[in-house]
Amino acid sequence: MRLSTQSKYKIFVLAFCFLAILALVAVAYAVWYSYERHEKLVQSEVCKETLANPAKPTMVKGPDGNPAPLYTINGCTTVVVPPTLWNLIRGRMVFDNVPNRMKVNPYSFSDILRGSYTFGPTDIVCDQSATTTDCSQFGVTLKPPIDRAALAQEALTRLQANIKNVTPHFVDVSRLNSQSLTPEESEIKDDIIGVFITENPGESEDYYSTIWLIAVGKRYILASKPMAESSYDEIIDSQTGKVTIIPGESRYYLASSGRNTALYIDYQAIRTYALDAADAVIVPGSQLSGNETYHSGTSDAYLASIQTHTKNSIDISIFDSSQIVQNPDAQPNAMQTMNKKIRTATFLF
Repeated sequence: MRLSTQSKYKIFVLAFCFLAILALVAVAYAVWYSYERHEKLVQSEVCKETLANPAKPTMVKGPDGNPAPLYTINGCTTVVVPPTLWNLIRGRMVFDNVPNRMKVNPYSFSDILRGSYTFGPTDIVCDQSATTTDCSQFGVTLKPPIDRAALAQEALTRLQANIKNVTPHFVDVSRLNSQSLTPEESEIKDDIIGVFITENPGESEDYYSTIWLIAVGKRYILASKPMAESSYDEIIDSQTGKVTIIPGESRYYLASSGRNTALYIDYQAIRTYALDAADAVIVPGSQLSGNETYHSGTSDAYLASIQTHTKNSIDISIFDSSQIVQNPDAQPNAMQTMNKKIRTATFLF
């Protein structure tokens, strides 16, 4: 059956109208989708700015009648910015404003058309060694056990390789506070951090980043974690990973004076550490006993000794902690009392 010219014309008109309507719908959808995405993007940026610079709390009257701050909760992180229309057409589902440790939940074709997505937590793992409850009861992925012995050995292997060709030396004291290390020294410091993190998983890399590298030997490394006035220097054995603490709150590095030695003053002993040594040794005759101490008592926070030293000797005051006297040199805000001085001693090392 052949269609008449009039019928063909009607079919053409209907097809044209259908395509025109389809084109209008596509354009309208593209405009709507882009507008909605833009609004969410703007909302996301506003939220980021609000989180970075939170508004001051509103002061209201508290239950006791006194002014109290009233804070508002910001729910900005729930805003999901959908993919651009171009990425959507190409099948590239790239999302913006996804918070850390969150992911976009599974979505349907209807969700894609509406640009409607939700957040959910990333896959949560359970460390069975960290809880007495069976991880299967939490409905989460069981975290495989960590072979810390293997990780420690890897860190030690890197450390051994990096110090193999290093000439034993003390780190320049003038560079110590700023940690302006050479590339080789920086690698050794990173290796030491790796050893400490493996041995003490409860601490973070940021915590151990405060380590000061003091001396590097063929086997033994001297370092310090300057977390407080009373922190101690530590000797790290690059072969075993063993750490030996050197007692002595007051320490002096004598390399700048021409001797590769560190001097340590503790409350009742004076020690020296020689380059690449396994431990510090007590200076002959410096070990005190009973109430005798090198601490003057003019500080409650740290060891306060009174001494002068060279690269080979030290002159130091010895006090009796059982006898408290007035401090003749005390400032108004300082300790007004001190331990009684009983003598001055000279030690060679």
